[in-house]
Amino acid sequence: MHTDRRTFLTRLSAVGSSLVIPSLLTAQDNASAGSGTTRKKIAFLGSVVRTHSHSQHFLDRLALGYGWRGAWQEPRLEIASVFIDQFPDQTDLARQRVKKYGLKLYPEIEEALTLVTGKLAVDGVVIIAEHGDYPSN
Repeated sequence: MHTDRRTFLTRLSAVGSSLVIPSLLTAQDNASAGSGTTRKKIAFLGSVVRTHSHSQHFLDRLALGYGWRGAWQEPRLEIASVFIDQFPDQTDLARQRVKKYGLKLYPEIEEALTLVTGKLAVDGVVIIAEHGDYPSN
């Protein structure tokens, strides 16, 4: 489903606030609850993933890790879900990256945030919505 940018952001804020507020009242810090090795789960929400886009860079680094000051940094977060709004025929990398990294692609923002449980199921959200075909803002 192709949406305009305003609809995308409206849906994001409506779903997000309805899920986040109740979870703030009952949230526990995974690191303090366990051995400290549990990675926080995040939802990755983007408008489009293509070569050299911020979405591509962030998705790659969050899934694989990255070099920093001469040392490899393992991902400290777990990508629990991915929602991408658009898949341009010639430039799309989203489906390839999701498959390559063994991630779960959801068709709706709400499903990506809840993991289809009906309640917020991630600890954080990465939103990168800078590109895509949005004729009106």
